[in-house]
Amino acid sequence: MVEYSFVNESGRSEVNQLGAHKDDCIQGMASIAEAIHESGAKAGFQLTHCGGKAQLDVCPDLMGPSGITVPAYDRTLPKPRDMVQRTYINGIAIL
Repeated sequence: MVEYSFVNESGRSEVNQLGAHKDDCIQGMASIAEAIHESGAKAGFQLTHCGGKAQLDVCPDLMGPSGITVPAYDRTLPKPRDMVQRTYINGIAIL
């Protein structure tokens, strides 16, 4: 398993987190998979959306599956905006 990889900018949790959010990411991810395959192993990427647990400097508009504050051991997080209603980002529906 390669890494926790965000699938939309609204779900990015870390500055240096691997992205799988646009077509420009495909070549880089393919190169990683090829290097892993050359060693005889299988490659996998964990696709994710961090919800309400993003770092505010990375994703200032927190969204989560509900408007419930996510517990964090190292900081107090603000209440995220719930994703119950359809939200649009760059013309793409994010549920």
